[in-house]
Amino acid sequence: DAVEGTENKVGKSVRFKDDIAEYMEPVSVTIAKEEDYGNVLESYLSLCTKLRVKPCRKLVDQLEGLHNSTLRLDTIDLKGTKLDAAHCEALESVLRALQAQTLNIEQTQLDDDGAISLFEMVEYYEPVTRLIVANNIRLGVRAWLALARLLKRFHRLEYLDVRRTSLDESTMPLLCRVLKLNCTLRVLHLEDNHLSGILIRNLVWGLRTNTMLQDLFLGHNRLTPEDAKLIGSLLITNHTIRLLDLRNNRLQDTGMIFLASALEEQQAGLHLITVWSNQITASSMPALSRALAFHTTLEGVNLGSNAIGNKGIECLKEGLLSSRSIARLVMASCTITNEGAVVMAEIIGDHTTLIHLDLRENNITLAGVLALKCAYAINQKLLRLHLDVMKKPNHDPLMEQLLTDIEQYSVRNLELHKKSDQILAENLQKQAESSGTESTTSVLKPSEQTLQEQVDYQLALKLQQKEQQHSIHANVRLFFSDGIF
Repeated sequence: DAVEGTENKVGKSVRFKDDIAEYMEPVSVTIAKEEDYGNVLESYLSLCTKLRVKPCRKLVDQLEGLHNSTLRLDTIDLKGTKLDAAHCEALESVLRALQAQTLNIEQTQLDDDGAISLFEMVEYYEPVTRLIVANNIRLGVRAWLALARLLKRFHRLEYLDVRRTSLDESTMPLLCRVLKLNCTLRVLHLEDNHLSGILIRNLVWGLRTNTMLQDLFLGHNRLTPEDAKLIGSLLITNHTIRLLDLRNNRLQDTGMIFLASALEEQQAGLHLITVWSNQITASSMPALSRALAFHTTLEGVNLGSNAIGNKGIECLKEGLLSSRSIARLVMASCTITNEGAVVMAEIIGDHTTLIHLDLRENNITLAGVLALKCAYAINQKLLRLHLDVMKKPNHDPLMEQLLTDIEQYSVRNLELHKKSDQILAENLQKQAESSGTESTTSVLKPSEQTLQEQVDYQLALKLQQKEQQHSIHANVRLFFSDGIF
């Protein structure tokens, strides 16, 4: 009765009654106010009752915590909760009302129907920017089609984790076509999917012209030297991938040579590479040394758990000394003895950009530690020298003193590093004030620093407060909390 319509030969017109006194504003369904979290929980429980499914206790606890503390939800965490199609339908009341950073549906036994329902909700309501679907091996072609459609249409999704899923020759092309279309993904986890052969070829095809993806994780995929050759060809043409994680594969020396040759030709682009545990020996180190000498952006190399040995360090010496970008080097568990430690000490003494060096799980004894200590004494750039000699029995007082000296050099360099940052910030502030423009020191704000830079700064503060209470050999683990090194 509120609307009366009339028609004539010319067209249609609409007339409202005169007694309409108010109207309602449209309601946003994408962001809930803090005072509405209780309503979100009630809606979820009500929808579960309607669908005759048991509410997810893990999700209820999260929503109750939000309601009581009036905090925003950072992660919708459903990891380990069994989700069938009905349970996924019940999640709509949550996904349409809340915005979070991450939706974690790892190991939820998703099938096609449940996954399609969830992916369509994420596409429509856009509640998150990070999606974790790892350890769901029942996903079929229909589910991957829905995920591909989500990646194509949802322009805020930056992080996708599909470790140990059902990727095969029928589903991998669906993902790769979206990557080729330059979807907004910046981080992609593909570990433990047995991608060797045709699957890695599809991935390289999809990423060859991609200019968005920055971090690519391909560990535990049984990759071979031939796969490394394909990845190397990708690096030559793609200069936007910053991090490449190839840990626990079977690249061997042949594969490492392919990668090193690609880096030598690329010269700029990649920042971090991990080849931990890939059956690599000293034979491929000359090729890597040449790549280090020519590459201008490579900051970190993880060679850990490979039998590189003393000969390998000798081969790397020239490339490391020639590099002006390398900052982090991991050579843990590389069968290094005192002879290799002496060569590394020579590198430390002359290097100006190296800030982290990991030599743990090697057979380095008193003579090697003494050489490293002497080199560290004159190096004011190295922030961390990781050794685990303290774990070995029967260390003598001299060894303890050497390790204490190494710890003090770390504290000294961290303090110098902090002071140099403060001086730089002050100089930039003065320049900004003198020129009458806004300060350019925003580049130093923690929110805009890289993860590793934030960890460096936080650890420096910790060491200043507790330098006499905790050994560096315990605190250094903070540097590897990102899982890269």
